[in-house]
Amino acid sequence: MTNRRVFVAGILYLCSALWLAGCQMNAEEPASVHGSLPAPPSGELKFAGTPNPKPFVRQPGNYFLRTVFETDGPGKSHIEVRELLIPPRTKGTVAPLPGPAVYESLIEVMTGSAGEARQRLAAREMRSLEAGHELQIENPDSRPADIRLYLIRSR
Repeated sequence: MTNRRVFVAGILYLCSALWLAGCQMNAEEPASVHGSLPAPPSGELKFAGTPNPKPFVRQPGNYFLRTVFETDGPGKSHIEVRELLIPPRTKGTVAPLPGPAVYESLIEVMTGSAGEARQRLAAREMRSLEAGHELQIENPDSRPADIRLYLIRSR
């Protein structure tokens, strides 16, 4: 019984010593910084990464566009994957496309083509668009709407 009491007392002593050491380390004042930041280095600043080889380009219909992927398909078809970026709380109009397309959005937007009533397009929902029709998109959200467009046309 005596050995057990000595063992428990030793454990309690060790725990209290560790707790006390931890309290003393937290009691130290945090390092404070005084003064302003140093001036940036003189000369040209270089971008740390590599620029995107296919950047978005502003289009006349109030949206940004880039072609992500393009290849020749079976037969005499040509397949293109485009990304559209509609700024927050704006409307954009995509010019008539040269072939049929399928499009999807990452967030909920309002869409419609020429002669159609506007419809709500839920996130990750896909819709088709006939060739020669323009696409009207309204982004009511506070963040940009990213729309992926899969276009199939003849070569």
